[in-house]
Amino acid sequence: VAMTRHREDMALYYGQRSFGLNGGLAKILSRRNAKETTLDYERGTLYRQALRFAENRGLNIVRVARTLLRDRVDWTIRQKQKLAILTLRLRGVGVRLGLFNSRQTHNPKEAAAMVAGVTLFANSIKDTVEEKLRADPAVAKQWDEISTRFRYVFADPETAFRAMNFDAV
Repeated sequence: VAMTRHREDMALYYGQRSFGLNGGLAKILSRRNAKETTLDYERGTLYRQALRFAENRGLNIVRVARTLLRDRVDWTIRQKQKLAILTLRLRGVGVRLGLFNSRQTHNPKEAAAMVAGVTLFANSIKDTVEEKLRADPAVAKQWDEISTRFRYVFADPETAFRAMNFDAV
């Protein structure tokens, strides 16, 4: 069995007689432990020797990987171009069939952001909380009760209140 590599297409070559005797192509290729990759031997000494052999002859692994990646990117770009051409051809067929108006221009509207990037507030969080608390009648009533009790307990309630440092709480 042989397969071509490093190409966009794939060709498989096999001897019909050999595969016919062994139950056919599907049975042969689906055998257990029949599929291997070079990574199966990564920890072996032969793998390291093969890497050293390649590096000694100028096949730097990083350069090889970069080349393979560049080939994949080039292939992707070619596929994108083919898809764009196919889209134009299909649109032309749609125009001829009357499914699309050939004069129609496509002006996409600018979509509003789902979440605003920057929001400005007139007051800080602390100021906003203080405003809400001052406006709450239940808090005002409780504050009056506490102030009254302070006057009963302390001779100088304002000095005692400052000494307790309620702002830190």
